[in-house]
Amino acid sequence: MMSLESVILTKLHNALGKEACLSVENVSSQHHGHTHAGNESHFLIRISKDTLPNLNPLKRHRMIYKILQDEFQKTHSIEVNFE
Repeated sequence: MMSLESVILTKLHNALGKEACLSVENVSSQHHGHTHAGNESHFLIRISKDTLPNLNPLKRHRMIYKILQDEFQKTHSIEVNFE
């Protein structure tokens, strides 16, 4: 079974293209002791702005949320940053 981190990365690359410049980091260990903490509870996604250059910031986030709608139900937090 794939880790949730791997699932997120695979879904993003499938939707945005293998050449998309992005990273997915499991930051759950930084939230140890929190109510919803677990081994796969918090993720940080970094995506190059150049990956979706024709979309404004709100539309970029909405697109990512739609791609990962199932994963949002399985985690406590997914932070998405366009850099």
